[in-house]
Amino acid sequence: MLTLSLRLAVSSGAFLWLGSIASASPIAVPADQPTIQAAIDAAVTGDVITVAPGTYHEHIQLRKAITVRSAGGPIVTIIDGDGTGTVVRLAANEPAEATFAGFTIRNGRSSDGGAGIWISGSAATVENNFIIDNRGCTGVGVTISFSSPVIRGNTILRNLQTECSGGTGGGGILVGGVSTAQILDNTIADNRSQSGGGISLFAADGPTIRGNVISGNTAESEGGGIATANAIRAVIADNVIVGNAADEGGGIATLVPSGALGPRLINNTIANNTARANGAQLLIDGFPGQTQIWNNVISGATTAASVFCDPLRDRTPPALRFNDLFNAAGPADGGSCTGSVGHDGNISADPLFVDPALDFHLTLASPAVDAGSNTAPFLPATDITGFPRILDGNADGTATVDLGAHELGGALRITLVPTSLTFPGQLRGTTSEPQIVTLTNTGDGPVAVPRIAITNDFTETHTCGTVVARGATCTVELRFAPTAAGPRTGTLTIMDNALGGPHTVALAGLGSDFAIEPAPDGATSATVDAGATATYALQLTALSGFSGPVELACNGAPDRSTCSVTPTSLTAAGAPTAFTVTVTTTAPSLAALLTSSPAAPSPLTLSPDLERWPALGLIAALVALIALTRHRRRARHRFAVPAAVLLTIALGCGGHNSSAPDAPTADAPTADAPTIPGTASGTYELTVTAASGAEIRTKALSLSIR
Repeated sequence: MLTLSLRLAVSSGAFLWLGSIASASPIAVPADQPTIQAAIDAAVTGDVITVAPGTYHEHIQLRKAITVRSAGGPIVTIIDGDGTGTVVRLAANEPAEATFAGFTIRNGRSSDGGAGIWISGSAATVENNFIIDNRGCTGVGVTISFSSPVIRGNTILRNLQTECSGGTGGGGILVGGVSTAQILDNTIADNRSQSGGGISLFAADGPTIRGNVISGNTAESEGGGIATANAIRAVIADNVIVGNAADEGGGIATLVPSGALGPRLINNTIANNTARANGAQLLIDGFPGQTQIWNNVISGATTAASVFCDPLRDRTPPALRFNDLFNAAGPADGGSCTGSVGHDGNISADPLFVDPALDFHLTLASPAVDAGSNTAPFLPATDITGFPRILDGNADGTATVDLGAHELGGALRITLVPTSLTFPGQLRGTTSEPQIVTLTNTGDGPVAVPRIAITNDFTETHTCGTVVARGATCTVELRFAPTAAGPRTGTLTIMDNALGGPHTVALAGLGSDFAIEPAPDGATSATVDAGATATYALQLTALSGFSGPVELACNGAPDRSTCSVTPTSLTAAGAPTAFTVTVTTTAPSLAALLTSSPAAPSPLTLSPDLERWPALGLIAALVALIALTRHRRRARHRFAVPAAVLLTIALGCGGHNSSAPDAPTADAPTADAPTIPGTASGTYELTVTAASGAEIRTKALSLSIR
């Protein structure tokens, strides 16, 4: 059911609050103690035991004023009884401060009571647990015996009576004996028992059942949702009791002992329950003269009367005041309650729920709005959702409590200005300047604002708190942070109890962006030989209205190569803007032996020997030159031989090193000549970046060098 799923979410969320509880002496399971029971045995008063997620096959006994809670919540922290015995027992000994929270309790089995949890003589708090799929005789999910615990925010589901027939009932919960137990804000659904499919009160004195969703439970005899037998002074208020089934009293069946105060049923919604015999929604038996039934919506569509008061023991009717007794397919009342409609504020009209099958809030047109009594006994200060009661729901100037579990804030009105917002183009990854929505309470009382929600690419901060006083104004500041280019939409939702709530503001914005892409004739990969140049034709594309300066750069070029971008900056707007990335590589080369450059060698170069004897080499060359150029025959003959010798020595000393091998020539390199490496062959990935402010977009380029 929708109601069930909503309550599950609330219960799970409520558990998160427990994580903030501090402890002077924490004990962790299994880090400090291997089992939950071992940690309990080791703990002393005031200690907090925190249990890590996991499934624990244990049977727990808690007899100390300590806290036992899970670290991760009931979905991931399970105590499994393995089909044998009660899973968790909470007993006396300093019980008032004991807390047990955040577990799934399942697979307990007991021929007595409390297959899931048994509470005896204890005032412990049991909250935010899932108590599911247990089997037993009575009080299958939870048995409360002569105790005063707080059972709050739990989901009690699919517990089944199997070990006996008859008994004191209670598929979900049994309260037995003198008890001031508080059963608050739980979801109790799909449980089955002989009586009291959801809750059974047997000889219980003083319990409070408030704010629960009790749905889909089944009783073989009486009380599909709740059964009370010999119970006195029970307060049953602000509950939604729907879709339960029994032989009699599909929603609630009460058996009031003689001379006793019966239960007080105040502001409940009891609807769509079924019974094979009497009282499809409510059966009142025994001596109901002192039973108080005020401000309820009691509605169904069955041939059995919605409310039936059994006259067998006592024909005195209960105090039926200001209720909507409606039956779309049969009588609204029967037995000794016949004729209640039209008297003492009782009406009989379709309550006009928001959704008659799933959502039992009242609509503005409902006859149950402002139809209750502000002087009803035990009138709750809030409704089942926590909204304040006694509001002017129909805006007639008089604040009157509504009938049923939900209060409609008809007199509470708010205005939102504007009711829609559009943000201009905003670069993806950046956040816009704020725009403001103003909320004004124009109604007749304080407006509850328990939550403000935002969707998609928008964020909000607000000054509204949780209540906006009459005539007061608060603001919601919104910002747009697009996660993608193009039109972006969202919704601001004000969760409130004013007329027409929740209220919404439509949000729209345009996400702009820029991107590097190949030009129409370009590519992102190239293959060249070492020494060649690779060119990439790219373009910068403005998306969804982007406009602005962009800086371009290239990174990741291999060694002995360079990567450049032309131009290095541009302004993107409108049509794509072209740019070029150029990668210049280097070819490998041989170094010349006789020169320090690859140019052709000179005809004569100095050797290291000549560097040691510079004077000798120069003199010999000069003498040889003189001898060769003289014209006199005798002189030529006299100097010819010595000059030739000196020239030979000069050339040998200046052009040849006797200790080195023959010098190579430019046309005949040797194998020992050194090589200057070029850009190494391989495949490389380069990155082109485009930056506008702090936002950077990249494109990978592939370069293969042969």
